[in-house]
Amino acid sequence: MECKSRASRLLVTGAIEKSFRLEPLSREGRLQFFYHCPQSALPVRDVVGKRKKEPHIEKNAENYCVECYQNNIVGFLKSQEKYLFLFTKCASREPALQRFRGKRFIVGYIMKERWLWRGSHYAVQGFTKMVPF
Repeated sequence: MECKSRASRLLVTGAIEKSFRLEPLSREGRLQFFYHCPQSALPVRDVVGKRKKEPHIEKNAENYCVECYQNNIVGFLKSQEKYLFLFTKCASREPALQRFRGKRFIVGYIMKERWLWRGSHYAVQGFTKMVPF
């Protein structure tokens, strides 16, 4: 017999997971914000200053390491939307990028292909595309 907390979690998450949609998907999406690393001219997460871990581009995922904006991720997994658009505010100190500093840009997307249970939260994973500022 399973302990009550695990059984309870399975009932709750099982009900949520039944509402997740991986197909059919529409050619629509939603935005997901992340903090840009000021030391980089490329739109990468701020791993230097704030030790941010998302989006986890190396794993083609969002919310892979830590729970962040969980309502947005669960809402995305329940929707028919195909794309999670990644956007950030340019914080680069590079002289060539000064005209972009402080402005928001969509710099990539993750296509919804699968969901993952990460022990305490959900993550979305799929083909990922990133572009420079």
